[in-house]
Amino acid sequence: MVNLNHRQAQGLLKKAADRAISSGERISLEAHLAGCKDCRSYSNKLDRIQDDLGNLLRTRWNGVMPNISSEAIQRQSRVVARKNNILHAFATVGMVITLLAAVILAGSFVRWPISFGSLPIQQSTPTSDATGISAGSEAAGSAYLEQPKIPSPFPPVGIGKICTSTSASSLVGDGNFIWPTRNHFLAGKDFSANHPAIDISGDLGDPALAADAGFVIMAGFNTWGYGNLVILEHGKGRYTLYGHLDTISVTCGQNVYKGQLIGSIGMSGNTAKPELHFQVLSGSSFVNPWTALPPSESCDKVQYIVQSGDTLSLIVSRFSVSVESIRAENNLGSDVVNTGMQLTISLCH
Repeated sequence: MVNLNHRQAQGLLKKAADRAISSGERISLEAHLAGCKDCRSYSNKLDRIQDDLGNLLRTRWNGVMPNISSEAIQRQSRVVARKNNILHAFATVGMVITLLAAVILAGSFVRWPISFGSLPIQQSTPTSDATGISAGSEAAGSAYLEQPKIPSPFPPVGIGKICTSTSASSLVGDGNFIWPTRNHFLAGKDFSANHPAIDISGDLGDPALAADAGFVIMAGFNTWGYGNLVILEHGKGRYTLYGHLDTISVTCGQNVYKGQLIGSIGMSGNTAKPELHFQVLSGSSFVNPWTALPPSESCDKVQYIVQSGDTLSLIVSRFSVSVESIRAENNLGSDVVNTGMQLTISLCH
């Protein structure tokens, strides 16, 4: 009896199917099949051939030869080939799905450059503002950048309504911005060509403040990464944008004062942590917020003229400060405030 390997056994199976196997070969093949643990992995068709061959070997002394044709083996080869092709196809599809999933997952943490539409706003010629910087001019240095030349983000993709002021007289800012948050340092990305804004640090629910007086031209949810979004127009072609808000405290068309609460810091849109996405525009050019904001170590204070109908509690709510801080800053002996009174409101911690 000859000890067979798999290849030799397969050859003898074919000979058996063709009725060309000898007595010695049958004995060697029977011994191989009896001790082979892997032979059944050849497939169901091959199993059937092996069973038929087993019947052949068990009845070899009476000369009965089962009717096994070589066509069965050829069919089995085609079945195995098709099976392998299907497995390769599934492996390829699985790899593609894995790569797509990786791209989508990365997209949930990375801000991709956004293509914006444009708002037909009046483009004024460069004029000197209250900060002494010529808006939009090359001579202004790094303050009002001509680069990157990115279209003005109005209207941002994903939110359709741009509103005008509902007041008889729209508030116009003086161009001297304050920090829109209590914290004055970065939480995430800095200003760059692909990210024309700064992400300012804050805790969930911290106040987000208007950097200058103006009115709300957009307040709502944006589907292109900003999340809950407020945009203010300050006059003279200036705009500020506040993204990733948790809540929005203003409505479209509303006038807002410098330092007024417009919402709370959150993590809506494309961000993995609480922060305020803050952008500044002059005309159709993005401005580096670091050049428009006061030094980070400064303590922001705003002057507010008491309006008709104002109460101290209303002013406290409007600017998200405490009664005690207004009393102390203005030496108030009572909580009574009169129309036309000028108050200093400290926005420091």
